[in-house]
Amino acid sequence: MLQVPVKHTLPVHSVWLQVRNFVPVRYVRLPELLTELAIARSNGTYRKIIQQYKKPALLILDEWLLYPLKESESRDLLEIAEARYKKASTIFCSQFDSPDGVKRLEIRSLLTQSVPA
Repeated sequence: MLQVPVKHTLPVHSVWLQVRNFVPVRYVRLPELLTELAIARSNGTYRKIIQQYKKPALLILDEWLLYPLKESESRDLLEIAEARYKKASTIFCSQFDSPDGVKRLEIRSLLTQSVPA
């Protein structure tokens, strides 16, 4: 993941407004995305919602890792990120420096499950 430090305070929403005229863009706050996925999981529309986040040429995730994630939330985000890898662009907007942000993504248990002992 490429991390570019931003020195100005240009609101992400204004970037989205400028870019959306040229490429399909989806902007979402991470807490809203996680809530939407939890609701979709309970009402049977999970696959449909996940597909909507895999499609746009540019996905902007604002408030990235604002709070520590549950394992299921980490799994959802990794599924979206993996599907977009080398196919579409994703911008992660965060208020945290990268060392703090990475600690908030609960992937250790996911990694230990996927690696044979």
